[in-house]
Amino acid sequence: MEAVRRRQRRQRILLVAGAWTAVGLLETGQGYLRSAMGLPDVGLTKALIGNLPWWYGWALLTPIIYWVQRRFPFAPGRVARSAAVHTVLAAAFAVLHTTLSGTVFWLTSGRFNGVPSPMVQVRNLLSAFLLEEMICYAVVVGISVAVDYAAIVRAQERERAAMSLRAAALEASVSRATLDALTMELNPHFLFNALNAVSGLVRRGDQAEAVEMIGRLGDLLRATINRDRGPECTVADELELVRHYLHIEQVRFRDRLDVVWDVDPSTDGLALPSLILQPLVENALRHGLAPLDGPGSITVGIARRGAWLVVEVRDTGIGFPVDGGIREGVGLRNTRARLAQLYGAQASLSYGPRDGGATDRGTTVRVSLPAHTLALHSASDAAD
Repeated sequence: MEAVRRRQRRQRILLVAGAWTAVGLLETGQGYLRSAMGLPDVGLTKALIGNLPWWYGWALLTPIIYWVQRRFPFAPGRVARSAAVHTVLAAAFAVLHTTLSGTVFWLTSGRFNGVPSPMVQVRNLLSAFLLEEMICYAVVVGISVAVDYAAIVRAQERERAAMSLRAAALEASVSRATLDALTMELNPHFLFNALNAVSGLVRRGDQAEAVEMIGRLGDLLRATINRDRGPECTVADELELVRHYLHIEQVRFRDRLDVVWDVDPSTDGLALPSLILQPLVENALRHGLAPLDGPGSITVGIARRGAWLVVEVRDTGIGFPVDGGIREGVGLRNTRARLAQLYGAQASLSYGPRDGGATDRGTTVRVSLPAHTLALHSASDAAD
């Protein structure tokens, strides 16, 4: 950090020296224009000696003027006071600069041109250039104010950028925490229902079925625990879990449950929210097929339609109540919330009578989301 400050200090010194050197050289160039205008040619050497020391005097005073400007800034409520102070200081610096530069000028050329003393030289210069000197002071103050203002603007822009980054990081953190909480909510919900089904078989005395269901539940839990599950997984991984789950339910329903898989194999590598199918299938079983006296079926459909991935769970259950009253449970609310967290308005969840017919028995739940792969979605998250 100290090395950076030293480098910045050197850069400022070079900038000030270069700026005043440029001014001195511009005025020196006037010597060459004199002969073209019919005036006496002062010569290059004499012009340099007469002009550069004068402007280098301002170069030496510039850091002091910059400090004074920061000590008496033109801040709101202090403009009149600062203007009065700088007017007095402009005259003082004009006298100081003319005294220093006039002395140097007398030593290098004035005494050789008949000027009797440095004080006479300084008096002559003040009478001719006092207003110009005060204007030079005002220019230095103005430039220092502009430099400070530019530094403030850059600092504010950096702070806004930093705040935007912090806000984006916080938003991403909150979003991920919300997704994790929603996903965690499904696990105890599902386990409770699965264990409740096992206890129901035991109470009925179906020991063989209970043992088989416990084995399949173990397979399901093993498949769940052995995966590094993020907010998304592939269609193939999600189907593996749902197959385990439906195997468990087929033990419970026996021959009353028929499962149809209508899955396009080309969608296996596309991304889905983790554990999105299981609650939809569970809803179809609990609210659609379980109340039936006879057998029923569930169809799991996954297909790509243009830029969209469409997931459907269709059942031949009892369908919607006659009065149309539908209350979303944990599964649907959770699914809708996770879709909103992951994809915003691009994803949707809808449900209605199977195949769209008002008199059809059964229900269709449909989820639409942008078709993408896990790799593409991860890259997008990293860029954000």
